[in-house]
Amino acid sequence: MVIKKLPQIGDPILRKRAKNLTFRDLRDPRTKRIIKDLIDTMRERGLVGIAAPQLGESVRIFVVEVRPTKVRKLELEPLRIFINPRINWKSKQTVVDYEGCGSVLNGKIFGPVRRHKSIVIEYDDIEGGRHKLKATGNLSIIVQHEYDHLNGILFTDKLTDNKKILDYDHYLKMRKDYHKSQRK
Repeated sequence: MVIKKLPQIGDPILRKRAKNLTFRDLRDPRTKRIIKDLIDTMRERGLVGIAAPQLGESVRIFVVEVRPTKVRKLELEPLRIFINPRINWKSKQTVVDYEGCGSVLNGKIFGPVRRHKSIVIEYDDIEGGRHKLKATGNLSIIVQHEYDHLNGILFTDKLTDNKKILDYDHYLKMRKDYHKSQRK
């Protein structure tokens, strides 16, 4: 198991548009290694998604595995590997929720971001097969966040209100207070 150190905000790799993979690239052992490193690093760091640029690899791959975290109770979604993804449709309805990021981890900040409530994304699998997925709710938000990484965009670029940025401890308290209010 290889756990990679994540480049942090300010590293130029996070601002580059990642390159598509060719069919030949899919057969390359390097691509399989990148995917394994993405999965291992995501799980070890307690993330729900991670993109190849976050491991210093400027290729269009990200992985998502939605599960409860320390700060959120999320509906479970199985591990998905997105290669050469393209969002083809976005709902008009949007939601604003707090996001954080493994590449802004050292700053330990969270902030409100507006995302589309639903999307349709097409992507390749490791065998070169093309798939289409309609994502809603948390899955939609997470997929859009990781997709942005492939285009050199960080969640901090999309903050709806800079005055509502929270550090990690205040974010945990906000989530805890939110869950208490939902139980009443």
